[in-house]
Amino acid sequence: MHLPVSTAEQSPLTARQVEIVQLVVGGKTAGQIGDLLGLSRRTVEGHLREARQRVGVSTVAQLAGWVVAAGIASPVAVPSSPGAAAADGSASSAGRAGC
Repeated sequence: MHLPVSTAEQSPLTARQVEIVQLVVGGKTAGQIGDLLGLSRRTVEGHLREARQRVGVSTVAQLAGWVVAAGIASPVAVPSSPGAAAADGSASSAGRAGC
């Protein structure tokens, strides 16, 4: 695998590939990205395949990690599900109605 570059300007990826991978990092699927950009799912998959080859990784997950490590995209925090127990195991105040 090639080492990540420090900026998007030095990236081996095209602007379109960077745009698509940023959307992947944001949690979008190839179909959703195609709808957003006016491309077919297969075209999006082709851009992702070429981007993986350019940076020397095998999977889209590795590609997403590569662009985050290279500073091309920021990692996205996944929100916790509503009503999930707190990390310490305590219940939320909403779950303790009547207390």
